[in-house]
This record gives sequence, structure tokens and C-alpha cells, in this order.
Amino acid sequence: MIKFISLKEKLKTGFFPLLVVYGNDLWLKEKAIENIVSSLNITVDFNVSKFNEAADVDAVFLACSTLPFIDSHRAVIVDMNMPQGKKGQELKKRLEKFALHPQQSCCLVINTDNPKPFESVKGVEMVDCTKLDTENIIKWITSYVRINKGTVDRLAAQTIAEYCLNDMARVSNEVEKLVGYSSEVTLENVRLLVHKDMEYVVFDLGKAIAGKNVERSLSMISSLIEKGEEPRALFGVLYNFYRRMYYVKTAEGTTESKANLLQVKPFALKYVTEVAQNYKPMQLKKALELFLEADEKIKLFFNDRETLEFLVLQLLQL
Repeated sequence: MIKFISLKEKLKTGFFPLLVVYGNDLWLKEKAIENIVSSLNITVDFNVSKFNEAADVDAVFLACSTLPFIDSHRAVIVDMNMPQGKKGQELKKRLEKFALHPQQSCCLVINTDNPKPFESVKGVEMVDCTKLDTENIIKWITSYVRINKGTVDRLAAQTIAEYCLNDMARVSNEVEKLVGYSSEVTLENVRLLVHKDMEYVVFDLGKAIAGKNVERSLSMISSLIEKGEEPRALFGVLYNFYRRMYYVKTAEGTTESKANLLQVKPFALKYVTEVAQNYKPMQLKKALELFLEADEKIKLFFNDRETLEFLVLQLLQL
């Protein structure tokens, strides 16, 4: 199995006829496929064939058997999940035959949502594009900035990752913007230019409320509204944050099981869990009751902003 972070170096060691790209970060998957194709030094217009999940398997293998034009290699990229039953077994045999006795000019890349059935295919190389942790994102940011002849310190890189909730699509966009602004990526520039993910903003607000910081809490609400955020929308995301805190605090099970029930990724509960440590279950239950009262006021056409600010003041008193 090859981790995304080490894929480029691994591709330099030799040719891989069959690669299966999987994981929950779409940006990483797209970048992994891009890196694989780039490592083959081929003319994309002539020697790359792409198939979606509805494609006929025979057509895919026919493309694999086609000789490259001008270049020494070609790539076949297909979105594919392993079919069930007999069809799945037949496909496994065909993939093994291709991987173990490859036509050395062709690299078959399978992009899948379900990697498990492919793991038992002999000769396959699995490419893990699971969401990167903060440490690996810091390494990626540092490497990207250096390649672009810039500098970045660890705290600035860590803050970028936090503001973007480790979402590599956003991280890459924000880092590109920062490098374009200045070759020196500083914490000051990160705070000035990087747009915080709303979930991070709510975490920051929740942390201020839990810390009984009245001035910062109200100032954040005021700043968000002045930047165009609707009070009702802020009410919704803040309620969702407190609802998750109550569930994390009271439910049994692992972080993964709680994330599955809440239909979020485990990483999304990191900040929720951190703030929830400041509360007892009864306090969080009371907080949800306060949200219900505020919701009734909003539905009765009370002033949205005043209702939200009064709610925050009530939460500060818990």
C-alpha cells in the first residue's frame, strides 16, 4: 500500500501496471492520478483513455491492450467498484492476469470508492488517499512553498490546516494564494488572507463561549454578520455544533461510530470533543433547550440578530 504523501517517490522506483486509488479526499485522488500519469511521461491527448463506472469491462481491457502512440507508455483510467458474485470473481481473474503478466506499456489505474474487494487481487498496488492528518498537511505545505522558492514556519502551516479543516482542496487553493501574495508565508498573512471554514469559525465561537469570554463571543457574532453571514444561518450552525457536543458527551462508542451516526467524518468531531470537555451533560441539555426557545422566537418574527446575541449571552451563563 502506498500513502499519497509518498506516491511521487514510489513512482520513481519502477513501473506499476495496476494501481487502485481510493480514499475520502477527492482532491488527493485526483492529484494521485495526475501524478501517476505524469510519471509515465506520456502525451495525454494520445495515450490516456478514461472510462466512467458505466463502461463495459471488455472495452477497458481492449484499451489496455492497445499500443501507445509515439510514447513508450499509455494509461487507462477507470472509475470502478468491484461487482458482486460471479462477475466480481471474473473481473478479479482478469485484473490478476493483467497485473502479473502485464503488457509493460500500459498502466491501468482504477479509481474506486470501495477498495476492500481489490486488496485480494494479486499484483495490485493500493494508493491510499484518505484525508491527511495535520502533520502530513504541514509537510505538504512546507514542500509546496519551498518548491515555489518561499518560506513558511510550522505554526503558519498548522494554522492553514486548521482553518481549512484539513481539506486538501482548500489547503492547496489557500497556499497558492499565499505564495502569490508573498514568498514569505507568515502567520500574520495566514490570519489576514486565509478564509476560515465555517465549521472552524463555529468551533472558535464555541470555544469563546465555553471559556466565558463575553467580549470575544459577541465581537465574533458582530464581525460575522457584518461580513454578510445571516443570523439565522449562524443560529443553525451553532445549534448543530451544540447538538454534536451533547451527543459526543452522552453517547457510548468510538469516535468512528459516533461520526457514522451523525453522518460526519471522524475528523469533524475533533473540535466538538475539545469544546465539549468544558461542559457537563446537563449543561449541554440546557443549552439545547435554550436553542429551542430561541428558535420559537425566530419563527414568531423576533429580531434575528437580537435573538442570536441574547442566546449567546444565555450560553455564556451555563
